[in-house]
Amino acid sequence: MNDTELNNLRKQLWANGYFPVPNLDKACVHKTWNTPKFYEREAKRYGGIDAAIESWTRRLPYRATGVRIQGGLGVIDGDIDNAKLMARLIEIIRRIAPDVLERAPVRYGGGEHKVAWFVRIEGELFGSIHTHKYVRSLDEVEAYKAAGVAWKAAGANPAAQPSYEYHHVEMFGSKLTSHGACPRQFGAFGWHTAPDNKAGKPPREYAWADVSLLDVPLAELPTLTKAQAYEIAKDFETAAVEEGWVAVPKQDHDSSDGRVREVFDIDRKKSRFDTKDSGVVSYAELEALVILANGGDVRMSANWIEGEVSVSDDRCNASWSKKFDCVQIRDFDGGGTWHYPNDIPRGDLKDIADKMEAVKEKVQQQQQAPPEEPLADDGAPPEPPPKAAQVNTAGLLTQDLVALVVAERGDGEMRYCHDSGGWFMWDGVSWKADRLKWGFHTCREISRLMSKEEREKKAIRAMRSAGFFSAVERIAATDPRLAVTSAHWDQDAYLMGTPSGTLDLRTGEVRAPDAADGISKLAAIAPSRTSTRLLPTIPAEAIGWR
Repeated sequence: MNDTELNNLRKQLWANGYFPVPNLDKACVHKTWNTPKFYEREAKRYGGIDAAIESWTRRLPYRATGVRIQGGLGVIDGDIDNAKLMARLIEIIRRIAPDVLERAPVRYGGGEHKVAWFVRIEGELFGSIHTHKYVRSLDEVEAYKAAGVAWKAAGANPAAQPSYEYHHVEMFGSKLTSHGACPRQFGAFGWHTAPDNKAGKPPREYAWADVSLLDVPLAELPTLTKAQAYEIAKDFETAAVEEGWVAVPKQDHDSSDGRVREVFDIDRKKSRFDTKDSGVVSYAELEALVILANGGDVRMSANWIEGEVSVSDDRCNASWSKKFDCVQIRDFDGGGTWHYPNDIPRGDLKDIADKMEAVKEKVQQQQQAPPEEPLADDGAPPEPPPKAAQVNTAGLLTQDLVALVVAERGDGEMRYCHDSGGWFMWDGVSWKADRLKWGFHTCREISRLMSKEEREKKAIRAMRSAGFFSAVERIAATDPRLAVTSAHWDQDAYLMGTPSGTLDLRTGEVRAPDAADGISKLAAIAPSRTSTRLLPTIPAEAIGWR
């Protein structure tokens, strides 16, 4: 296919109501393909959508084309390479959505029996609905993982490791993320597996049955509802078991409501990522790659996940999280779990239960002990103190007690600077000003979690109010474990924060970052790994860090 034919194909897809994107095999190569208003920005930059499409052909030397799953477009992806199981899936679709089987454009992809039907979603949109993966025996999965460890240790390309046989069905329903981004695109034309692929797999092109998306506009596709998609998934799982296949246990296969599981398991210091285009990189290097991609996609394998051995070198996708202001990695296998660094303050506090129990025990002890009532100068009992605003008088847990838990939880991870009037958060490398109000959010989440221990509705409502959260934040900010001034930051002028660790300018050594150093300034790049030359002795006043 020459440039003119490729441009015409993509323009025709656009004219038919679809949203084309330039692909390398199954993966999109445009850095911002999934962002909101992607096409509006491209059209504005190049003077129209036709000119933008032509620019892809000039700028990106790849010939495959995908379509974004949005605007009502849906896909039933039969990722099944077994004749009997595919026949059962076809029977199920014929019974539940016969019009789909009769009229939907059918695309053939990576296997002899693998089929995708393109539909239009009617009614409620959804993110994705997945069945389990089905295998002949779970022993095959364990053997594959064990072999993968040896394969990886030998330095072989993980993408080239032979996989075990599995089959499942995925359905995509055009629902965008809460920020308006498109979470999925689907390969449609050109190479499914290019001749020069890294895994050494046989080349294969996408093929269509009678008609393709070039022939049928989006508005004329047969329809599928969310309820029908659920029914197809449920019946296929029953059929797979009847045929003697075994489900691979996996959490979060269904993300049909647009929500996905959030896991905080990335170690900024130790995790290493096998990227598709840049090889194995550290977290700091991955962060730089994402920033260079303007927050767009960096594809990688899933080998960095503990216990995972990934065949695909693009199963995961790294992008920038506006929610947490850091790199986030989406694992597209089994529902699309989002992974984040393990040092991010969040509501999922694993140690909160023990701390709440300790606080409750302390309060109960205080209540059981009869309070001493000192006398005033005239010998009369003192007047009762004025009632404090927003104090949770209906229950055991007060703002002060919750603030104590916040201080325990935040020690080493958060500081309140009384000179700048704001929180600072430790990101594993340096202290950063809290521009996203994570200090307040931490107080809010701990308050909400601790409120579950109350029995009185009045106490629960009080602990879940904005006034209570703010009071907890104000009290926590004065705790000696969290309170600092500007003098706390960057006290040692010879210690320099870098993405790879703390550089001691006196010795030239790079050591692990330490929150106690109070480093809040970070160099843009890490020091050279090969250079051993030390800086000359310079007076601290001349360095200019103060």
